[in-house]
Amino acid sequence: MDRFIKKKFLLSIVVVVLITCWQLGLHSSLYSNVITDEYEDLLLFQIFQESDERIVPFLRREFAREIVRFQFEMKSFPDIEVNIQIAPDKKTYEAWSAEKNIRVHNNIGFADLRNSQIFIQNPRFIRGTRKIINLLLHEYIHIFIHYHFDDAPLWFHEGLAWFYSENISLNQTFQFMANNAFHKNFLLIKYAYSYPDNNSDIEPYYFQAAMLARMLNDDYKTQLQSLFDFSALNQSFTEAFMNSFYITDVDFLRFFEIELKNFFRLNIYKGLVLMTWMCFPIFLIIAKIKKNHKTRKILAEWEMEEEFLSQESSNE
Repeated sequence: MDRFIKKKFLLSIVVVVLITCWQLGLHSSLYSNVITDEYEDLLLFQIFQESDERIVPFLRREFAREIVRFQFEMKSFPDIEVNIQIAPDKKTYEAWSAEKNIRVHNNIGFADLRNSQIFIQNPRFIRGTRKIINLLLHEYIHIFIHYHFDDAPLWFHEGLAWFYSENISLNQTFQFMANNAFHKNFLLIKYAYSYPDNNSDIEPYYFQAAMLARMLNDDYKTQLQSLFDFSALNQSFTEAFMNSFYITDVDFLRFFEIELKNFFRLNIYKGLVLMTWMCFPIFLIIAKIKKNHKTRKILAEWEMEEEFLSQESSNE
């Protein structure tokens, strides 16, 4: 009887825990949806041809979700009204970028930080809705950073924008490894507030900035979140960084340069180990072939000796 009561008691506890978890998950989902709905009202899409009207509700909804996700990552929730203009054609988009005098690297979107505006190519020129959402989030992060710090360095802008909108792909890592093998230039200190002069350095610059953002996210998340809190005190980026990380941003870059070199060496080591393991079966096959060839040769010699001995015995 006591055993039955204990089982019933444990079962009731499990049921209560499951119901509580379900309610918390439901509450979190409902809360997230409410927040998303609020941010949808802050996204003002401007189109110039009727055919683009169909995609706007989807873009507004998904873009608002990504904004909520990113703001939860940063623990900062400013209500920034963003105007998104979708170009009707490439000619209009090129005219916008020329008018704003903005150096565009990806050729599909850019942001006017002062006016909280995002300009993007027409969706028919961008492959995949996921790429459009990532583009909008990338440009929004620039606006988000500028909202807190109008003097934030370029590496901070591009690093966070790239990492939190696209992350770092394996292909980009391979490109960095290949590029770093030939010229090991650390670009973030030299080009803290401007893009590299050499176009071939732009992609490595983006990668280094994204790697720095990943390190901030993985190892210094609390400090990164507190950084945006200090903007409420009207502190400059350098002051806020010092108060959050207890190190200057320049010294932190020097520390990251060492970490980046270690990352390069570690991946070279991993690559060598991987190549060794990939070649190991080939070595075994070659060894097996040589062994079989040697065995056949020995057997052939034995057969010749036996044949010779049998001939000698017959002659006797």
